[in-house]
Amino acid sequence: MVLLTAIAIVSAQGPAVEGRLLRFPDIHGDQVVFSYAGDLWTASASGGIARKLTNDAGPEVRAKFSPDGKWLAFTATYEGNADIYVMPSSGGEPKRLTYHPGADTMVDWTPDGKAIVFRSARESVTQRYTKLFTIPATGGTPAALPMDEGGQGSASPDGKTFAYVRMSTENAAWKRYRGGNQSFISFYDTANHRYWEMDKDKSASMWPMWVGNNVYYVNDGDGVYNLYAYDTQSKKSRKLTNFNDYDVKFPSEGTGTIVFERDARLWKFDLKSNQTNPIPITVFTDHVRARPRRAEVGNEVADATISPSGTRVALEAHGEIFSVPAKEGLTYNATKTAGVRDRFPRWSPDGKWILFLSDKTGEYEFYKQKSDLSEAPIQLTFGAKIGYNAATWSPDSKRAFFMDIGNTLYVLDVEAKTVTTVGFAEWGGYQDAVWSPDSKWLAYSKANAEGLGQVYLYNVDSREESLVSDGLFQDQTPVFDAESKYLFFASARDFNPAIGTFELSFIFSDAFRIYGYTLRPDVASPFAPKNEIEKVADEAPKTDPSGGQGGDAKQAAAWDLKFDRGRMFALPLPPGNYVLAASAPGRLFYLSGPVLFQFDFAGKQAAPILEGFQAGEFSPKRDKFVYIAGPVVGVIPVAPGQKVGNGRVNTGDMETTIDPRSEWTQSFWDAWRYERDNFWAPTMNGMDWKAMGDKYAGWLPWVGDRSDLDYLLIELLGELATGHSYVMPGPTPGNPPIGTGLLGADYERTPSGIRFKKVFRGQNWDSGRRAPLNEPGMNVQDGDYIVAIDGEPVGPNSDIDQMLVGKADKVVEISVNSKPGMDGSRKLLVQPIASEAGLRNADWIDSRREYVEQKSNGRIGYVYVPDTQFSGIIEFYKMLYAQWDKDALIVDERYNGGGFIPTFFIEMLQRQNMAWWKPRYGNSFRTPSPAVLGPKAMLINPYGGSGGDAFPYFFRKAGLGKVIGMRTWGGLVGITGSYSLMSGGAVTAAEFAVWDVVDGKPQWVVENIGVSPDIEVDNRPDLVFKGQDPQLDKAIEVLLDELKRNPVKRPNHPPFRGGGG
Repeated sequence: MVLLTAIAIVSAQGPAVEGRLLRFPDIHGDQVVFSYAGDLWTASASGGIARKLTNDAGPEVRAKFSPDGKWLAFTATYEGNADIYVMPSSGGEPKRLTYHPGADTMVDWTPDGKAIVFRSARESVTQRYTKLFTIPATGGTPAALPMDEGGQGSASPDGKTFAYVRMSTENAAWKRYRGGNQSFISFYDTANHRYWEMDKDKSASMWPMWVGNNVYYVNDGDGVYNLYAYDTQSKKSRKLTNFNDYDVKFPSEGTGTIVFERDARLWKFDLKSNQTNPIPITVFTDHVRARPRRAEVGNEVADATISPSGTRVALEAHGEIFSVPAKEGLTYNATKTAGVRDRFPRWSPDGKWILFLSDKTGEYEFYKQKSDLSEAPIQLTFGAKIGYNAATWSPDSKRAFFMDIGNTLYVLDVEAKTVTTVGFAEWGGYQDAVWSPDSKWLAYSKANAEGLGQVYLYNVDSREESLVSDGLFQDQTPVFDAESKYLFFASARDFNPAIGTFELSFIFSDAFRIYGYTLRPDVASPFAPKNEIEKVADEAPKTDPSGGQGGDAKQAAAWDLKFDRGRMFALPLPPGNYVLAASAPGRLFYLSGPVLFQFDFAGKQAAPILEGFQAGEFSPKRDKFVYIAGPVVGVIPVAPGQKVGNGRVNTGDMETTIDPRSEWTQSFWDAWRYERDNFWAPTMNGMDWKAMGDKYAGWLPWVGDRSDLDYLLIELLGELATGHSYVMPGPTPGNPPIGTGLLGADYERTPSGIRFKKVFRGQNWDSGRRAPLNEPGMNVQDGDYIVAIDGEPVGPNSDIDQMLVGKADKVVEISVNSKPGMDGSRKLLVQPIASEAGLRNADWIDSRREYVEQKSNGRIGYVYVPDTQFSGIIEFYKMLYAQWDKDALIVDERYNGGGFIPTFFIEMLQRQNMAWWKPRYGNSFRTPSPAVLGPKAMLINPYGGSGGDAFPYFFRKAGLGKVIGMRTWGGLVGITGSYSLMSGGAVTAAEFAVWDVVDGKPQWVVENIGVSPDIEVDNRPDLVFKGQDPQLDKAIEVLLDELKRNPVKRPNHPPFRGGGG
């Protein structure tokens, strides 16, 4: 009877359907554990109905059975941060083990079941790699394994040797990766500190699983990840599976069976029979994260438009268009399209229509909706093959122009539903297009081959384009005046060099002014001298000389489109950075930085209107302005002196029904379209992109939460086999993290207590590198014991991080001693920091610089470049200016995180001495300075990428010196930004690829290859453990040898004229 009741209950839940997107599996005996929809589940290894183990709002992932099968260790975010937890394998309350503010990722158990192995960047010198740590299963202070880097690992049965992956790439959206940061299997004897590697090529090998004399792993040498076995005795590998469609992912071994993901299912491989079988698991769940729900979306406003009178605004939020009163009234959801993304509302100047984009057909098309919402939206465009941007109405509300993603400008006839192509901007342009007051002309800028924007006028009826720029300066953001007499624009014609602090270098800033151009040769400048006289009233009213067309139509008919510099004039404003926005009778509106200004022609003065907003739109009469400033939407009069918060619109009534499943489908195809339209190669690297989209869309019915969609997108983008294909995760429910305070030290656990293994000294003048234990007067030394925190004793089993939870940036009292125990200890007030990343990086840099100084007797300088962004620019010049008079220079770009294309570094390093100068008093000096006269060398490693790929590529091409180390990442197809998805998160598309002429032939270079060194030197983990840096040693050796063969010449000045020395 009980059995029958259970069967009836199961049947009532719905038909049994095999679960998909079951992730991160592990196995012990007849039980498998896996993650689905962010929770942990367990089921029979033979299949069947799964049982839920956890139910937290945040994700629980990468669970591993203990060797005896009694416990599970996994990564979870119960307290907001990704930490390691343990719980009984049958279910129960999880116990938190790690408390560091950085992310901790579960790797494995030690073979004896006493400790857990996890990876973390907590002690890394940069955040671009992780290390392996152990922590007792009962808790305590973690200890680092001796390897200096590691991502995945499995211990030998005796626990003394690790098979591990130094550089883990399992989460990258990059299939068939072949760059320098490739995963391969290494071995490290932790007792004797011996290191060796499995034979490798450019293919990826990862997920080592040590069982007996074999290490099982996956490899993608055939283009798809399959299982392999490596015999540690014979040193030979054999292939175990032969899949050719979907990868073997996240394999894990337990009690003689390997379980893994493939095709969104769980599979098992029996080590004895070599048989592979799927595990048909059924998951019954309430799908709480997939249930439709009502939601307030007023904090998600992404775009705004204003009605002609300013009484209402149309707002885009969470893929819907809302009509919201500026002051009082009802809020309406104008579109109500769950699972469809409606974007970029634009209210027509006559007030009748709202124009917007919608992807309800599967492509973004334009629609118009009656502004009173009395009728259904009307589709205006059809058959889109590429994404469109927002449209701009013509003043007469009959037409609108818009751009597509591919730099083509169009005009839409709203009534006729026809689209006319204006042109294609091969060097970029059109983003600043505007209508003339009579709706017959467009003005816009397009870049020329030199990258300088040039202003054009375009007759919409005749489709003729006229250039109104001279081609010598950057001209942009044209705006017609209200009477069509003038065309205003911003132009960078002021060259105002500022001299740098450290050398005679120049930067040109504040180059723009606002200029006007008379559209007729007989029109005077508005700033022309005037002679005021008494006027006598006419006896009879004059007729309208325009014949009733309006003044602007007459003006446009008389335009002289031949460019003439003599018709230009400047507004009386200082040079700066200006973007023109709109005009009104007697006024011009422009942006300077984050501030909207108006210029009053009568008073010849500018006044700020509003500061600190991100987006906005004028009403057609330019008397009202809607703005978005963070969560604030407001409508203000167009008058000086406004502030964010004035005219605040109530967005609290903006509600919609969110259907997660339909949203996830929309976001998937939205991301797919974004890649289709923006990926640099129109061939999609030879991929049938529609077929690939259909392939992974087949998994959509099993998406259980937003993280599952992220996984699908990673798989989809990964098929493009290109770098810079990133998936920014969507919102994850859960608790916010509580900051753990850090003391800036490494700890060592001893039988009698915990002591400081290393106290970082930092650079306390730099807030990002402040050392909490090295403030004046503290005198905390390496080897000192920390015996209490805020009066709570610290013992050998204590966890320092746990004791400092919630203490970041707060003052705490610690007790330190040169020996264990409180007797003789001293109390210090310390302010822990929230992150040690800058502190550890500074220590590593300083130690290398000091080492080079010592080993070369001061002859060689050392410059570290962490990236090619502003932080890297700062570090490069800060270190170079202090060492440019050395005989030689090492440029260390290991771990370089990229950024800008770093030709500026190369130009500096290419400097050669031109001459010396001798004053009467003091020594000669030389120009240019700084300039290193002697040889140079560059250090590279696999973690340097993007701009960190370009830097060594340019360094070698410029002939600056030897490149030493290991091959770089190989990701040099760039991005310009990311694309936000309706369901949250974002994706990027690799937009522009690097190529060069190599051996007389144009070739794609670096991407998915990397930059190989001239001298290959690996920083082997066993040598690093001993405190060595072989790559740095080789650079010193090479440069000292070059200096020996070609000493730097430092001549004395010639004799003074007329005798004398």
